[in-house]
Amino acid sequence: MKKLKLNALALQTGEVLSRSQLKTVIGGNGSGTGSGSGSCFLRCDQNSTSGTDVADCSRATAEAGCGSDLSNTVCVCA
Repeated sequence: MKKLKLNALALQTGEVLSRSQLKTVIGGNGSGTGSGSGSCFLRCDQNSTSGTDVADCSRATAEAGCGSDLSNTVCVCA
């Protein structure tokens, strides 16, 4: 199971995430895929079909690939 970083959203019990909050979720650490190399796919624009294979979906990896504005970034791990 993948772990998602939701601590920046400051959620209360029973709250539902809004569409804009869901866009800020960057999750998955690539565990469970052996070496983890290239087990995730990072897109700097969620509407784009092009992206980059990355080892994980950590914030540091996303910022290295897309810069500091991650508001439209999507990262998915297999």
